[in-house]
Amino acid sequence: MSRWRDPVALVLSCFLLTAVVSGPVVAGVDLTPEDRSSEDGASFTGATGNVTGAEAAIPTDGYALRPGVTGSGIHKLDAPTTTLTVETVSGPVLVTYTLRIPELSYRTDAFRAVDRNSSRELTLGPDDASVPSNRLEAETYRAVVEIAVQEGDGRRVLENREITIAVA
Repeated sequence: MSRWRDPVALVLSCFLLTAVVSGPVVAGVDLTPEDRSSEDGASFTGATGNVTGAEAAIPTDGYALRPGVTGSGIHKLDAPTTTLTVETVSGPVLVTYTLRIPELSYRTDAFRAVDRNSSRELTLGPDDASVPSNRLEAETYRAVVEIAVQEGDGRRVLENREITIAVA
């Protein structure tokens, strides 16, 4: 007598599970992952060391927003990597790569923890950054790339460069 209820219960369970995983079912309860990037790397409490002789080389060309997979509605950020060379590191520090497009109110960050045993030449760049295609109205955008280090003494900007991003 309860056999017809089993498939219905299974379908409803699958629907409920999918709804919970894909977004909020109940107003005010959202189980989707949140952005864990922080302003200026302030949540990194292990920055007790210091960096000396740091030299960043931020490229000026090669930045573009290219269409993502057809129908995805996103443009992926294509950016060359930035090279950071340091002479000495006295303890753990956090190196931050930030790319901001003020006109789009867009920002992406990449972080690298560096200590005495790390390589003295680091490459940094945006990981998997994308922008919704419907926000893009211009052919080019002015942006700022910044390399900073969170040290025991505080935060220090190593290089800050304005660049142009072409929309492909």
